[in-house]
Amino acid sequence: MQSTFVDASAVDPTNVCQICEPTASTDAWTTVADGTGCGSGHQCSVGACVPIPAGISGTVLITDPDRDGTKISLLSVGAKVISGTCSGPGWSVVVSGAVAGSTTCKSDQTWTLPLDFSSAADGTAAIVVMATDGSGWTQPSKRTFLKDTVFCANPANATASPFAGGSGTSADPYSICTTAQALSFSSSPATWGASFRLRNDIDLSGQLWPPVDLSGDFDGDGFTVNNLSIDLPGTTNVDFSPARPGQSKTSA
Repeated sequence: MQSTFVDASAVDPTNVCQICEPTASTDAWTTVADGTGCGSGHQCSVGACVPIPAGISGTVLITDPDRDGTKISLLSVGAKVISGTCSGPGWSVVVSGAVAGSTTCKSDQTWTLPLDFSSAADGTAAIVVMATDGSGWTQPSKRTFLKDTVFCANPANATASPFAGGSGTSADPYSICTTAQALSFSSSPATWGASFRLRNDIDLSGQLWPPVDLSGDFDGDGFTVNNLSIDLPGTTNVDFSPARPGQSKTSA
């Protein structure tokens, strides 16, 4: 500032997108954050006051998952696939928020993107999706997830046998974190009258699931059992565990 003293937060008279911020620099102007208003219909962008781009006609939507609150588990945390629709083939689809990523709107006006939630903290994780054709942006589409990985990330729970803790009561159900623990459940008829809680998504690829005559409770807690295979020709009411009349059973 060439020996000229100015007050903190004073605006550069030659550039409204620069201010005096002593905590950042005592001898140079500091650029304000992109998106800061700098006049009617204008905003700062990379230190310059430019017109705000007009919104473009079109939409980008998140269709899978189709609701807020989908669980992010240890099985999906590194590559949780989300997808949706978009108006403009070739448009750039950009995700921001708890995690970031980008992809391109396909010719069939859909988009798909695996997102890595590893760096996000457990709890609510919100994302925003917008699309641009280079001249402006669509209105945002938003979705919140619930990352729930701490329990099963604990090695003591991930390696426990037959279950990841619990006593089997409704207040303290047996917990299941792994495929091995899920198979312990399916092969232990003596426990089928107890209460269970799924704590992770489970992949049963390559496994045949036997008939499970569950008389207790199985709480899926928002997680999923994937690639379930049951080979019972001529049998009806085939499921992870066919429900009994009056039985309290919450599916995953």
